[in-house]
Amino acid sequence: MELDLKYLIPLVGVLLGWILSQFSGAINTAKELRQYRSSALPPMLDLYFQQYRIDQILKFFNLRLGDSMEKLHKIYEKHDVPKEKRLEIFSLLVEKFEQTRQGNLDLPEKNKEYLFRALDTATLSLSKADPVSAYRLSRLVAEFILLLEIKFPANEINSEKYLSTWGNLLQTFRNDIGDLRKLILKVSLGIGLVTFLRIWWLLRSEEKLLEQPPDDVLEDLVQTLKPNQTMHATSA
Repeated sequence: MELDLKYLIPLVGVLLGWILSQFSGAINTAKELRQYRSSALPPMLDLYFQQYRIDQILKFFNLRLGDSMEKLHKIYEKHDVPKEKRLEIFSLLVEKFEQTRQGNLDLPEKNKEYLFRALDTATLSLSKADPVSAYRLSRLVAEFILLLEIKFPANEINSEKYLSTWGNLLQTFRNDIGDLRKLILKVSLGIGLVTFLRIWWLLRSEEKLLEQPPDDVLEDLVQTLKPNQTMHATSA
């Protein structure tokens, strides 16, 4: 039995209307998901750059610790220092390092409060678009808080165990920084290719800036430390 066109045309119209409504709904949903991801990005970037700055500070202090240990080793070999005295001096060195670490591995209280409140909001926003990424972000934040809060009793440190424990903590921290960077790029790609490229360029630019001291600032500092030739000439 042939279907009358007068019945077919309304059915086609209904079908097209349904397809358009589904398409429009998909566009609106995608727009909302992009907005959730966009809201999460700024606190994630703030966390990443805070961690990156702290890592640069830790690299400096770790290098100083390594240099101090190397100098002590040379002194021990040259003067044949007894083992008990070596352990005592080494323990004092590690104790001083831990005190320095505790003083530098932190953020101002207001900054921490603002950062972690913003990260809570970011995690909630991201969970509406990508629950797995939101979980990973919350885990990275929790581990960063642990690193900031953990304090070793500086006057009761077993130097060998301390160095082993601190090495593990530092490696975990640096792995987390790398994971956070990947997560930021993943979230930015979910927003769009243009946003991804902008975020990638921002990360690269800021990382280079944090890794290399500005030569012009250093040059200005050196100039201020030099004697004022004009002043000396006038005095003469």
